[in-house]
Amino acid sequence: YIIMMAEKGDVDFMASYAGMLYWGARGFERDHPKALELWNKAAAHDHVGALCGAASMYVRGEGTEVDVTKAVEYYERAAAMDSATALNGLGYAYFFGQGGLSVDKSKAFTYFMRAADLENDADSLTNAAHCYATGQGIEEDQYQAALLYNKAAMNFGNFDSAIEMGRRFAVGGKGTDRSPEDATNYFMSASRAGESGSLLRKGFDLFMREEYDAALKVYAEAAELGYEVGANNAAYLLDVGAASIDDVGTGDSEGTEIVLSDGAGYDKANPDKLLNKAASLRFHWMAAEENNAESFAAIGDSYYWGVGASQNHDEAFWWYSKSAVAGSIKGTYYVAFMHEHHNRDLDRAISQYSKALRLVESGDNGLEMILLVKFSIWRCEMKKSALWKAVWGYLSGGNGADLAPLPPLPIKRQVEDDDEGGIAEEIEGEGNEGEGEWTASLISSLAKARYVINDVFFEHKGTVFGFNQSEDLGYKLRYDNIALAGLLLLVLLSFFRALVKRMLRRRRN
Repeated sequence: YIIMMAEKGDVDFMASYAGMLYWGARGFERDHPKALELWNKAAAHDHVGALCGAASMYVRGEGTEVDVTKAVEYYERAAAMDSATALNGLGYAYFFGQGGLSVDKSKAFTYFMRAADLENDADSLTNAAHCYATGQGIEEDQYQAALLYNKAAMNFGNFDSAIEMGRRFAVGGKGTDRSPEDATNYFMSASRAGESGSLLRKGFDLFMREEYDAALKVYAEAAELGYEVGANNAAYLLDVGAASIDDVGTGDSEGTEIVLSDGAGYDKANPDKLLNKAASLRFHWMAAEENNAESFAAIGDSYYWGVGASQNHDEAFWWYSKSAVAGSIKGTYYVAFMHEHHNRDLDRAISQYSKALRLVESGDNGLEMILLVKFSIWRCEMKKSALWKAVWGYLSGGNGADLAPLPPLPIKRQVEDDDEGGIAEEIEGEGNEGEGEWTASLISSLAKARYVINDVFFEHKGTVFGFNQSEDLGYKLRYDNIALAGLLLLVLLSFFRALVKRMLRRRRN
C-alpha cells in the first residue's frame, strides 16, 4: 500500500517510503539511491522531512556524489519553514566545513541558535551551548551555555547535557554556583542512561556508516554494562542478519568477549551451532530484564518455534502476554492469535485483536497492519457463526477441529542450513542469560572501571550533533587530577615502604 501510494505521487507516502529505504526498515532492503530519488520528488513539493533527508544525503554523498550546493539549498528551504532539523543541519555543515564548505563557526552558531530558539530538539540546544562554552562562533558566555545545557537536559533528557550540568554544579564558577545537591541530581539522572550515552551514539554512527559488525561490538559492550537499548540493538543486528558472530573477530574489547562467551552459545568444538540466534536471544534476555516489550515478544518467538529454547507454547503465550501488557503491538497481536488458534477462545481473541487495532491506529503503522488486524477480527467473528461451525464440523468429521495443523505465527525467522542441507543443531535455552558466569562479571567490572578512570583523568571536549550524524571532539588530559593521583601514589608507596621496614625490623628483633 505504501509503495502503491508513493507511486501514485502521494507526497507523505513518498517521504515515508524513502525513509524506510534509507534505514532498511520494516522489511525493506537499504537502497540509498532510490531513497534519494523519492525524497527529491517529495522535496519538489516542499515536504520538510524530505528536504532534510535529501540534504543530509547530498552533504555526505550517500546514494550520489557530494553536492554541498544542493544540500545547502534544501536545508535553507526547510529552514525557511522553521525546521529545527534543517537549521541544525546547516550549522553542523558550516561548523565542520562539510562537503567542501568553508568552515564558518559564526554562521554555524547563528544556525544552531535559531534552531535552539525553537526548542524542538536537544541537538541544537547542546550545539549552541557548546559554542557558548568554548567561545566558538560567539564570545564565550558560560552562563548562557549553562542555560542551554539545562534546557537540553531537563526538556529532552539529553545525556551529554545532564553530565555537563552535573560537572558545573559540582565545581561551580561556570555559569552556576557550586551545589553538590544539584550536581547529584543531574548525575543521578544521567546515571539512568549511564555510560551507554556515548556508547550508543558511537554504535549509531557505526550503523549509519554500515559498519554493522563494529556496531554490534559497541552495542554488546553497552548491553553488558546493563543498558537495555544496547542489548536490543545488538539483538536487532543479529535478527536481521546485518551482523554475524562469525565476523565479529576476537579483539580485546569487552563487547567481543561478551558476544563470544559461552553464555552466547559459542562452542569452538562445534562451530556449526546457531551462534547468531543464540547470541540474539541472549541479548533479548538482557533487554527483557529491563522490561523491554519487544524482547519479551522475541523470547516468546523462541519458545513458540523452539529456536534457542525447547518448544513450549505455554511459555510462548506467557511471554507474549508479558509483551502485550508492556504495550507491544506484536505481543498483543500474538496473544490474540494464540487465543484463536491454540486456546480456541474466540471471545478473548477478538478482545485482544481489538486492543491491537487500537494500538495500531494510534501510531504510524501503515494500512497493511490495520487491514491484517481487522481481517483477524472478521475471521474470528466468522468462526463464531453457525454457518462456519456447520461447514467445518462437516469437513472435519463432526468434531469441529481445524483440518490444517496449528498455523505458525506470521513471524519471519531465518533458519540456517548446515553443510548436509538439514537444519543446523538448535541451541538449548540454558545459559542464554549468562547468569552466574564469573567471566561476564569480571568483564563488566573491568568495563565499569575503565569508564571511571576515563572520567577522572580525561575531560571530554564535547560532541556536535547533526542530522543522522555526530562528531566527537575527543578528550584532553586533566593534569590536575593526574598530579593528585601521582602524589597519592607516592604517599601510598612511602606508607607501604615504611610498613615493610617496620615488619622486617620486628622480625630481626
